[in-house]
Amino acid sequence: MSEEKPDFKSVTDFIPKIIVGIGVFTVFLYCAYAIKFFPAGLTLGDSLIFIFVALGFGFMLTLWLGFGFVATYFFYELRKNYVASKKLVKPKIYSAEPESANDELAVQRSEPAKKKSSEEVVEDKQATHDTGQSSNQALNKNKLKRSDNAVMYVYLFLYLAFWVSIALVTYEFTQVFLMGFVPLLSGRMLLFALDLYGQQLKEPKERNEEDERIYQGRNVAIYTTSFIAIVFLPFIASPFLFQLIDDSFSLIGIRHSNTTLVLNDNNYKTLKSLADEYGVILNSCSSQSDRHILRNVNALWHGIGERSLIQLVSKKKEVQFNVELERGGVTVARIGEGISKIASCVTLNTDNLFKPYESTLTGEGILQVEKFIEETKSYLESEEQKIVSVTIDGHTDRIPVLNADDSNLALSIRRANEINTRLNSLFQNIPNSMIQINGHGASRSITNCDKGLIGKELSDCLSLDRRVDVRLRLETDKAK
Repeated sequence: MSEEKPDFKSVTDFIPKIIVGIGVFTVFLYCAYAIKFFPAGLTLGDSLIFIFVALGFGFMLTLWLGFGFVATYFFYELRKNYVASKKLVKPKIYSAEPESANDELAVQRSEPAKKKSSEEVVEDKQATHDTGQSSNQALNKNKLKRSDNAVMYVYLFLYLAFWVSIALVTYEFTQVFLMGFVPLLSGRMLLFALDLYGQQLKEPKERNEEDERIYQGRNVAIYTTSFIAIVFLPFIASPFLFQLIDDSFSLIGIRHSNTTLVLNDNNYKTLKSLADEYGVILNSCSSQSDRHILRNVNALWHGIGERSLIQLVSKKKEVQFNVELERGGVTVARIGEGISKIASCVTLNTDNLFKPYESTLTGEGILQVEKFIEETKSYLESEEQKIVSVTIDGHTDRIPVLNADDSNLALSIRRANEINTRLNSLFQNIPNSMIQINGHGASRSITNCDKGLIGKELSDCLSLDRRVDVRLRLETDKAK
């Protein structure tokens, strides 16, 4: 009966599909369990990038499991060679009692040796030559086996040394142990599955009922063992795998840690409302009326899909939450590494702080400034930061002041000085040389009002120009 032959072409065609499948499943686990976010609204370009990323992770995971499989295979080969070399051949034991065959042999030995014919001499020489060739072949085979053993020993040593070195560098012994042990266990199960598969290939096409039951049972065992080896066991080491994915996403620009974002007005309002609810102070500055610079945040997912996943973290309060924002309104500012000082900004609208054309704070303005002081102190304490420099910029709208002895520039300077006086409790440990007070009048407008507006409509439109910007330069307080 004929045997089933393996179709190697179909196997090689199936390997890339396995790698992509493993990669997609790995990214799926990362999205489901690590960041709890799935990208939506993928364009054709996004889909191609996603497939490329999945293929990369599938290749890395396959390589990781492959190293363990090879190490397991070498280990069992060395063990098999060792057992074969130590196997003892039992000596033949002759009976003490003479038997008929032994008696006949004794008789033959007692007879005088006959002279061998020439044909017998040639046969003896040929047998000696064949024995010598067999001995040389056995010697060469033994040398080759020793060479293979040396290669396998070196591989196993390097495999062990690699994971030990990783553990010593990272001090993550548990995770590194899992990353080194899981491939070995996975490799052992794959060897078992391959052994079963080899037995399946030897089975004839026509089988009786009992053989068919055994055949189907082996198939179930092969699929189950392969699933455990390729899916379940790597899932056990998922924390380490997720960290590897985090690092990889940071490298290709999907994930950004402790970064600076530029948000549009809608995204900023969404983030601000959640931050207020959780008691997290945003470290932000407004560059324009509809653009907000947000510092020290994590972008867990950005660049693929129509949504970005942003994470806010407060160190001492141990508050952490994620929020999905529109990708089009999120821009990642790629600032060079090694920058220890950051800026924290607030824009105070003077309509609520001062009466028209005056520079003395109203009661409502005093409350607003005191709230800013309280929030800033809370932020500095929770994030272990300190103020190293201050810049206060006063601004007015383009409507001229009514007093002939006054000007928009002078009014903006007086209002900036008033805010500086009220914030004095924040600046007690800062040298005067690090505090800068500026007045710009109407020269730095951030509004775009129609020329036809007059009266209250124009005043309302220009309200964003009537402001005082406070910029605090912060750095880590090493004394805390």
